[in-house]
Amino acid sequence: SATTAHSTRQRVLVGVIAMLIAATAVLLATGRFGGSAEAVKLPAVAQQMRVFAEPPVADAELPSVVRAAQANHNRRGPGVVIPGQIRRLADGLGVSRVGVYALPTTGGHVCVVVSEGTYAATCVDSLERALGNVQWLNYSGEGMPQTIAGIASDSVNDVKVVVNGEAQTATLSRNSFFWQGAPAVTRDDIDALLVRQSDGEVVQVNLAR
Repeated sequence: SATTAHSTRQRVLVGVIAMLIAATAVLLATGRFGGSAEAVKLPAVAQQMRVFAEPPVADAELPSVVRAAQANHNRRGPGVVIPGQIRRLADGLGVSRVGVYALPTTGGHVCVVVSEGTYAATCVDSLERALGNVQWLNYSGEGMPQTIAGIASDSVNDVKVVVNGEAQTATLSRNSFFWQGAPAVTRDDIDALLVRQSDGEVVQVNLAR
């Protein structure tokens, strides 16, 4: 009858609407609604750094030397820098007022880049307690004093650089640390890092050559 047909159409329509709602919920949950990309999967080491919970730096705001570091890593690997996921950890440091940046890669690394006139960089795929939960780099150059910089996990509370037996405090900011020596300091004068963890333990990282 007409009444039965109308009732059947209503049930079918309600069923279709229910399926559409369910499908939309799945698409929203997986980040695929409207063709948008799925949630970015960052390297495991990035989970040790709370700075990756913050918004990334816009590509237009990246210094040219950081973009050069990104392009160089993309050519050499492993993996490539994940687009749109670079974080600025610190800015205005040292005699050159440099910034420190973290670049996560599809190869499972986070690379730390210091934006000097050129750049200094190193990459790491894990931050380990035995090594102080830090990754460091040591550089100098014309007009640049001896410099120690790097990234640190959330568990790091303090970083000191031991220079000729004297412990000097590094700047610790947003999962990065940075220190520059006096003009007379050379690489051979730098002995170690003293890295204090959140539970109070101090891990000594040998830097002597």
